[in-house]
Amino acid sequence: MARDRIYDILNQSTDFKGRESLLKEYLVSQVERYDRADEDPKEIAYEITGLMGTRALIGLPRENPFMEVLEMAGQLELPYPHRSPEDNWEAFKALVSQLP
Repeated sequence: MARDRIYDILNQSTDFKGRESLLKEYLVSQVERYDRADEDPKEIAYEITGLMGTRALIGLPRENPFMEVLEMAGQLELPYPHRSPEDNWEAFKALVSQLP
């Protein structure tokens, strides 16, 4: 799914309900993008993290599994000295695969 499309979808309303499967589809596509290794992983993480500013996600509770994924993406855009070793792409992929 294209970045602009998911941003448009998530900015249509403040209600996240009913948009979960679309966000998961987007996140899976970003994992595939990372796996192709033809782009800077920090840029991919930056784009994912930006979703937290959309209308549907801005108030999402921290304990929501989608927010956990987005917050880890925020860590992945940081250089290694500024993030925990546990925050890595393998852990990110595992979180994405566990999304409802």
